Formats: sequence, structure tokens, C-alpha cells
Amino acid sequence: MEIKLTTQAMEAAYAFLMGIASGVLYDVLSVFRRMTKGTLRKTVIAGVLDAAYCTVCALGFFMLGFGPGGGRLRFTLLLFVAPGIALYMLIFSKLVTKGLYSLLKIIRRIIQWCLRPFRLLNRARKQTGDAIRKRVRYVNKVRRIDGTYKLHTRHPAGGRGITGAGERSPLP
Repeated sequence: MEIKLTTQAMEAAYAFLMGIASGVLYDVLSVFRRMTKGTLRKTVIAGVLDAAYCTVCALGFFMLGFGPGGGRLRFTLLLFVAPGIALYMLIFSKLVTKGLYSLLKIIRRIIQWCLRPFRLLNRARKQTGDAIRKRVRYVNKVRRIDGTYKLHTRHPAGGRGITGAGERSPLP
């Protein structure tokens, strides 16, 4: 059975576009891979992203062979995928990667701006907690001796002394 030249050209164009699409997918996933921190998390996420990339590319090859290929994945289709990936990587990859990074920075700034009131509340909570801890430490220095509360501090001469000996403290 003979295949028309226009059909072959259409299959080659689809394969070329699939190569470009797989390059774009690779760059998108590589941006997320580079954003992860930590060795264990990075290896796990890298493995998941690689598996996702392979799965999507395999599904794309299947669809390429099933749709335009008429049920057959021809070697010529695979030959036209490689120039698509190469063209994308040589010409557009750096531009797309920089664009994705700048887009993610803008999204990060928007999220930080939206979460700013919560950070201010968290800072106030920490300051309040620090003030309470400081007050509790001060109160813990006060000990009950002979029915009165006295504050134990270091004596200037280096020994332990009792301030306000015999006086009642305002604490109960």
C-alpha cells in the first residue's frame, strides 16, 4: 500500500512539533527540579519528574503512531522528533527557562504579598512570646524564703546575695 507524500509530510510535521513539545515539557519540569532543596527531597522529586516526562513522551509517541501514523510508528517519525528537540534546545530553551523563572518569581512575590499580614501576626506572636518568657524567667528567680518572696541575684562581689532582705515583694 502506498502512502501519499502529503500524508508523509503531515506526519513529519507532527513529529517535529512533538519534538518541540517534548523540549518545552523538559524545560518546565527542569525548572521545578532546580527549585527543590535538600538531597533526599531533590532525588525523590527528580525521579518523579523524570518518570512523568518519560510517561508523557511515551504517550506522545503512541499518539503519534496511532494518529498520523495510521497505527504504525515508523522510524522516519522518530527521525523527525530529534531535529524538533534539537532546534528547540538550541534556539528557544534559554529564553523559555528564563521566562519561567521570572514568572515563578512574580508568582512568589504575589504569594508573599498576600501572606504578609500573616507574617506580621507571626512576628507579633513571637515578640509577645519572648516578652512572656522574659517575665516568667524573672518570676522564677523569685523564691519563697521564710514566708516572704525575695529576689535572688548575683552579688556585685561575685557571691550570691538577697536583695530586699526582710521586705515583702509585691508578688503574692
